[in-house]
Amino acid sequence: MKHKLSKLKLTCKRFLLNVCSFNFILAKFYFLFSRSYTFEQTALLSGLRRFNLIAKKKRQSNSLLRRNIHRLEKGLIMQPRKPEFATDYIEETVETFKECSSSSQSSVSELDWAFSVLTEYFRVVKLEHKKIQSSLKLFQSINYLPKSSSKIPYLHKGKSDLKHSSEFEELVYKRASVRWFEKNSSPSIDIVKRVVDISLQAPSACNRQSFEYRFVDNKDLLAKLLKLPGGVTGFADNIPSLMVVIGDYSGYYLERDRHLIYIDASLSSMMLLLAFENFGFNTCVLNWPENDKKNKEINSILNLPTYKRVIMLVAVGKADCSGGVPYSQKKDSSTSLTVNE
Repeated sequence: MKHKLSKLKLTCKRFLLNVCSFNFILAKFYFLFSRSYTFEQTALLSGLRRFNLIAKKKRQSNSLLRRNIHRLEKGLIMQPRKPEFATDYIEETVETFKECSSSSQSSVSELDWAFSVLTEYFRVVKLEHKKIQSSLKLFQSINYLPKSSSKIPYLHKGKSDLKHSSEFEELVYKRASVRWFEKNSSPSIDIVKRVVDISLQAPSACNRQSFEYRFVDNKDLLAKLLKLPGGVTGFADNIPSLMVVIGDYSGYYLERDRHLIYIDASLSSMMLLLAFENFGFNTCVLNWPENDKKNKEINSILNLPTYKRVIMLVAVGKADCSGGVPYSQKKDSSTSLTVNE
């Protein structure tokens, strides 16, 4: 009976897929009966709500400030540069900077960057527009003393001083997904910090970097987490540590940006893998499927708010030389590259 019910369910699902995939109205009807995206939708709405609630409140890193300062940077490097620009958001930017600069929780490097860019903006822009005038007056009233040298847009040096190196290619081709690790081979916290600092140099939409990393080598916490991902049967017990990559929807205020947590976190995570390899540690990205039940479980274990969600888990340690590594033949450019078509 159970087998017959499963077969009937699969038949119904295939029928609905065939019928509902033709247009967006039918597609909406299909997802009324599916829970595949409920966790993601709830997380997205929670993030949008949080962005609007705390965009101007004091916290360590402010997504609104980061986004707007980056927009100012892009305006500063335009060719030709407009004599007036950013009139629709300059007031908001200066007000947010004022709020952040009065908080001891704010990132000093972020504030120094914002101060430098705002100073340069008011130096080069025409001051005839009322919003620019009022924003300059407010900016001048802010008592902020930068702790570092100026951080404004700069001219590209052109040809890199670094020569083409086979070492980078060697590192890329050497890195493989390792599943068998030496015991007690977790990286030190100092190494983890250096690796994360390297990974954070990856590009990010409007420089918001709305994601974070959590390092876990506590055995009890590891045991709980490693029960959740797929594809770890048989080797989970020998994983010495994990990097948990977490996306934060509260860095965005438009629904159209909902995929940026995946894009930005993935760009950074690839640099993370290569950085660990460079420091002599091996990694394996664990299978983290879209599953509402598991998403809720891991958020509960890590005490994550609704607007944050796990993007991936990465096993980290030193490879056990007696353990095998799948060959995993990769595609090449002949199958994955199309030019001018």
